[in-house]
Amino acid sequence: CGVHRVRIRIAQQHRSQPSVLVTRALPVTGALALGFIASLNFAPVRLPGMLLIALVGLFAILRFTPESITARKAALYLSAFALSFFGVSMWWLNAVSFAAWLALLLIHLALFAVLGGGLALVMPLRWWPLWAASWWTTVEMLRGFAPYGGFPWLRVAHTALDTPIAGVT
Repeated sequence: CGVHRVRIRIAQQHRSQPSVLVTRALPVTGALALGFIASLNFAPVRLPGMLLIALVGLFAILRFTPESITARKAALYLSAFALSFFGVSMWWLNAVSFAAWLALLLIHLALFAVLGGGLALVMPLRWWPLWAASWWTTVEMLRGFAPYGGFPWLRVAHTALDTPIAGVT
């Protein structure tokens, strides 16, 4: 009977653990999809509110993944978001140069990986939304200075242009 109890206990432990698909692939795929959704807020589509929806989804991934968030995981999720967001939103830069598009994309991937690491540090804190907004704003300010003298396009504040809340932002 002791062997039977061990088998039951192992089966119960296996059922209680989320699958690899849920813990690893699904958050990355979700972040990629949310980056694409965020890009719909900018030209040429210009659907208002898409970036807000994408950010809510992204922070839900960071906050509610079955396993605890680490700096490495958060960097991966934010890099996946940045890959699809900036990859799609800056595609027009290919008219100038594919190398320029690729260089800017890689720089943004690195910045968002750093952002993910910082977000992982503040997510457990009591006032995490305030700290997360501070981290996000800091990265957007850095994008205004570097690379190449700044690339401030595609900021969160730009989504308020031509909307009723434009005067508030």
